[in-house]
Amino acid sequence: MFISILVLFLVVTVFAGAGGLFLALKLFKAENLSYKKSLIIFIAVGVVDAVVDMIVNFILPGAESIFIFIASFVVLAYFLRKHYQMSWGKSAAIYFIHPIITLPAYMILVFVMYSFVGQVFVVAGSSMDPTYNNSDVVLVNMLDKKFDRGEVLIFNPPNDSDYQISRVVGLPLEKISIREGQVWINDSLVSENYSDETTPGDISITLEENQYFVMGDNRGSSFDSRNFGPISKSNILGSVFYKTYSASY
Repeated sequence: MFISILVLFLVVTVFAGAGGLFLALKLFKAENLSYKKSLIIFIAVGVVDAVVDMIVNFILPGAESIFIFIASFVVLAYFLRKHYQMSWGKSAAIYFIHPIITLPAYMILVFVMYSFVGQVFVVAGSSMDPTYNNSDVVLVNMLDKKFDRGEVLIFNPPNDSDYQISRVVGLPLEKISIREGQVWINDSLVSENYSDETTPGDISITLEENQYFVMGDNRGSSFDSRNFGPISKSNILGSVFYKTYSASY
């Protein structure tokens, strides 16, 4: 479901961008104006941007922006001259006007995406080492509200407005016990292949409905349900879907 929504969001974003280019061309009174041509041009520019970004980022990290700017303008000007006989001057004007025309549509798309579908979260601290490290950037799935043991959640701890990352260990109505460095669920020892550390603490608690017990993988340095207690489902933003990159690089 979440992947389908992301793909749909990408497709809508591309069509919105092509629509902005179409309106920009209409503003400059392009003859034989075609939305299909605008879509092809917009996709071509996007593909060139992505290729240039990968190549330059590999050869000369940090300088990709200027190369993307040049490449995208050259490709846009080439297609505008080929299909609409636009001059370099008009191509430059369209290049700068297009983002302005498209901005309202993109703002609406981003608002919908961040409010109901998914968000980007930057990991802070070492509580989830080595699975997720400080400055790692992850995508958060906000659609699926059914959380299973082992999933990594982004949530607000009780009485705290700052988001935090931890893994689900205990599910609603389960009894969670920590003793002698091990975790027990309903008096059965839990096998945790995501953490090879012992778990400090001496806890025995039975969760209520819609409550979850969460802990970081770095058990010796994690501030989690052992400190602030269970978290409510209403305080959960979503589950981590994908790690994109590290912001520290």
